[in-house]
Amino acid sequence: MSEAFYIAAECEGEEDEDAGVAWLNKVRNARSLQGVEWYYYESTLESEYMREFIGEGQLFFFYKRRNYDELPSAYDLYESVPMTPNDYVLLIPENESKYN
Repeated sequence: MSEAFYIAAECEGEEDEDAGVAWLNKVRNARSLQGVEWYYYESTLESEYMREFIGEGQLFFFYKRRNYDELPSAYDLYESVPMTPNDYVLLIPENESKYN
């Protein structure tokens, strides 16, 4: 359910940050966490995605939707990995393209 609220926060936040913050705070308040103000919206949304979807691959698609030009490194806490639009295109597995 939290994924739906985060997506709603992300979509609403593009046009109205206050509406995005309201969706984000619904999840945070349900978990007995303090709500955030609009000026922390972007960083809080990213950290919530990182916490909620660790190891699921949803964070990659969050970065892809936002078109981040750098991603945090998976190997070093203080490093980042540069990204281009071509890096966001996933390859088709060989066994799926074999007979097409």
